Amino acid sequence: MKQLGVFALGVLCTVAAFSAEEHDYPIKPVPFSDFKISDGFWAPRMKAHKDATIPFSFKIMERTGRLGNFYKAAGLREGKYRGMFFNDSDVYKALEGVAYSLKIHPDKELEKKVDDLIDVFAKAQWDDGYLNAFFSLPEKKTEQRWKEFTKHELYCAGHFFEFAVAYYEATGKRKALDMAIKLADLIDSIFGPGKNTMPPGHQEIEIALARLYRATGEERYLKLAKFFLDVRGTKPSSGHYRGAYAQDHKPVLKQSEAIGHAVRAVYMYTAMADIAALTGDDSYIKAIDLLWEDVTYQKTYLTGGIGASHRGEAFGADYDLPNHSYAETCAAIGNAFWNHRLFLMRGDAKYMDIIERVIYNGFLAASFMDGGGTFYTNPLEDKRGRSRGKGWPGCACCPSNEQRFMPSIMGYIFAHRDDELFVNLFINGSTTVKLKSNSVAVSQKSNYPWDGKIDLTINPKKKGKFTLKIRIPGWARNQPLPGDLYKYINKTSAQPVLMVNDKKTDIVLDSGYAVLDRKWKAGDKVSLYLPMPVRQVFSHANVKENVGKVAYERGPIVYCAETMDNKDIGTSLFDLLVSDKAKLDSEYKADLLNGVTVITAQLEGDKNLTMIPYYSWAHRGASPMNIWFKREGEFKYDPKLAFKKSTDGKFAGVVASYTNPGDDIAVLMENANPNKSGDSDARRWTSWTQKGKDQWVVIDLGAAKKIKNIGIFWYDDGGGVKVPASWDVSTRATDNGEWRAMKPYLTDTFNTAKDMFNDVKPDTEPVARYVRINMKPQLNACVGIMAVNIDTE
Repeated sequence: MKQLGVFALGVLCTVAAFSAEEHDYPIKPVPFSDFKISDGFWAPRMKAHKDATIPFSFKIMERTGRLGNFYKAAGLREGKYRGMFFNDSDVYKALEGVAYSLKIHPDKELEKKVDDLIDVFAKAQWDDGYLNAFFSLPEKKTEQRWKEFTKHELYCAGHFFEFAVAYYEATGKRKALDMAIKLADLIDSIFGPGKNTMPPGHQEIEIALARLYRATGEERYLKLAKFFLDVRGTKPSSGHYRGAYAQDHKPVLKQSEAIGHAVRAVYMYTAMADIAALTGDDSYIKAIDLLWEDVTYQKTYLTGGIGASHRGEAFGADYDLPNHSYAETCAAIGNAFWNHRLFLMRGDAKYMDIIERVIYNGFLAASFMDGGGTFYTNPLEDKRGRSRGKGWPGCACCPSNEQRFMPSIMGYIFAHRDDELFVNLFINGSTTVKLKSNSVAVSQKSNYPWDGKIDLTINPKKKGKFTLKIRIPGWARNQPLPGDLYKYINKTSAQPVLMVNDKKTDIVLDSGYAVLDRKWKAGDKVSLYLPMPVRQVFSHANVKENVGKVAYERGPIVYCAETMDNKDIGTSLFDLLVSDKAKLDSEYKADLLNGVTVITAQLEGDKNLTMIPYYSWAHRGASPMNIWFKREGEFKYDPKLAFKKSTDGKFAGVVASYTNPGDDIAVLMENANPNKSGDSDARRWTSWTQKGKDQWVVIDLGAAKKIKNIGIFWYDDGGGVKVPASWDVSTRATDNGEWRAMKPYLTDTFNTAKDMFNDVKPDTEPVARYVRINMKPQLNACVGIMAVNIDTE
């Protein structure tokens, strides 16, 4: 078998042995399995992964029927398929994480458990190589194979390939890999030019085929991966993929805007980078550069999370970053995959800046400290609070993805190109890196992320010249993220300091890296000092939800506040005003949340806002949480600044005085046609928790129009949300115009009937762009709307 470089989630596990004629990334990461971790922050998490996450995953996969499906498909048990149609992929991702653990911590008992499962997979695999439990139960669905592309057959196959390669790399055992080859050969016989030319459903197979190519040297797999990319968006899908939802609205090389399901998108962008690297086709690079700018400059949360919309788990419009949603964990992980590929291609620190932001915030907030679970979504505010219960959700893509991503983080720390050694992340431990002309043992020691002093010890095998490149994080250069999506209010004059053998050295930056090009000898010491003051962050003015608001960071950590730490501030975290000039302090507390640095902002009356790292929220029980706080003297409310926008709805935008985080105000822009006011399963807008408080909803028609009729379908659950006691309508012609009460026609009234649209015609038809629905709730009740109709001329 030809042994080539194998990528594990963007981490090169085996240094590639390509000939000069072959292509790949010019920069090679040091394999995660070659790094010996001794870090006080990350080592406990890696231990929890091995001791808790992996054993729990086997229990939950058995309990939920995920493993049982394979036993049934193998003829070893009886029964029907259980769970979602893509549950196979959860098993494969979890086992891929097991393979990484075995690579670091050999465990014969655990290895046998995986071997036994591979035997079951082998019995479940069809004679022609097909493997999919859903299409094998209750009997083999031969005629349905490769037709229902929304059922994720190729997605599941891709995750099997990744597991099989990872397990071969960890143990040297070929059985799963040979099964993967057999399945890949089947897929290659069915798809391609002159064969089946439908693009895959959920992207993943493209990444997996590139990885399988690296493991086997079989060029058919690389060509098939390229075909799957190139065929997407080239022909009408008749709504099969919902077009843009699955990035099937135009060819990938013509896509410049990140749109649709966020996880699908970043998996596709990752594959585009892989194919570009492996084929030398620069056209993919031009496309993903535009996509990267769109995501990074306009669609990334402060935490590194992406995917703003509950609906379709999708990217929102430019600058549409609602704090109560959505930021799926898989999307954050995919964002790291993609940016790591771009770093390996370019060697620019901006990609590692995003990865660091993801792993310490957007990803780590999802991961339970005890290794016992994963959040599916990661909002930046939660007005109810949530607890970290045990278990997997029905759609368990995120916990299984976390299981394979966590150990791979150690493969993002060091990298090399020719005689350049990159230091990307600051995590205690050691490794040996083989440069072009030397072998270098390197170790680092710090108390990162709480302290910015990093010490490196360099021990080359022989004296010689090579280049050490140490990333100077963007946050230490007054830039939270590349672009201008976020900026610091309080730019610091404190600058990083670099020392070589206790002598200060000028920092010469190249693409965000401090460059030390010199002759090195064993025992050389390098120290980097990164100042870590508390930083105040504000958003681009187009991020409407954050206008007049401030967030806080220290080092790579984004901070939040929980109500449980702030019961004496005299107001809620969401109404609190914090002055830009507030005194800011930080203090490390070893006995809190496994050891964290807490920051405080002084408020009026000798009170303090206490904040903890965002990743640590919800670890002490459910409590409301917030990241973005109103800035004192800066906060101004103007409905035009806060509209939920729509490009394909019946209205241009909608905004409300308050929206329950569990509801979706966007439903009011859709052509909804509800039947029952008490349908608790239907999407709706409500003001739940704001009992007895007046509410309003403003509809933006996009342009001034003559209003003929307004109809409201009320939501009433018979409990805390009821039809209003009364309501009325106001209209406004322009952004700066006055609100005018709309008088109903003499035969009409503002009704509050259930199970129907309450229509009201105006006495005089107003010409207006904005329509405001004003509601007075019943005593101790909230209000809710399921649909709004506005007839215009």
